[in-house]
Amino acid sequence: TTTFSAAATSYGDDTLTYSWDFGDNSPTVEGETVNHQFADNGTYTVTLTVTNAGGSTQQTFTVNVDNVSPVVEAGDNQITLQGTTVNFDGAFTDPGILDTHTIEWDFGDGNVVTDNLNPTHTYTQNGNYTVTLTVTDDDGARTQDTLTVQVNNVAPTITEITGDTVINEGDTANYTATVTDPGDDKFTYTWNFGDGTDSVTGENVSSTDGS
Repeated sequence: TTTFSAAATSYGDDTLTYSWDFGDNSPTVEGETVNHQFADNGTYTVTLTVTNAGGSTQQTFTVNVDNVSPVVEAGDNQITLQGTTVNFDGAFTDPGILDTHTIEWDFGDGNVVTDNLNPTHTYTQNGNYTVTLTVTDDDGARTQDTLTVQVNNVAPTITEITGDTVINEGDTANYTATVTDPGDDKFTYTWNFGDGTDSVTGENVSSTDGS
């Protein structure tokens, strides 16, 4: 907001009326001292008209309004688990109320979304990620803010074990395990057959009963 003030003299005791046209298609404002906020950057011709009973006179001057970058808030740091949806709550303000803006979220894991101030994202790998919110106005002014997302690992879930449950002494039994995990983790399968033999690793294994 800018304050404008004028002073004028008149012969006699005539009452003076001050009328301001700010050159930005906003309504004319009256007063010796007035406040005005320009909605967009640019160059504006301001016209002051002073009127008394005998007529009016005008004076013009130029106001250069510079663009201001938006103020951006990405939100608080977050802690989550692999495979869990994370909600982001971004915000920004811009004194240029006529500006248009582009929005970009970089989630720090190679994924980017645009034109959404409140997106969601799911991380498939544990770790710490720097998330960046960038807001750019139509004049190219850009502001960024960051937050950190800590993604904790989730243990895999054994969903199924298939194989031989009844065998003869000396026979070989075959087993297969099925595992799910919310991340893209690699798994190590370790089998203990409870018969005193060494543990065996592998998704698909065999065991020979020696009892």
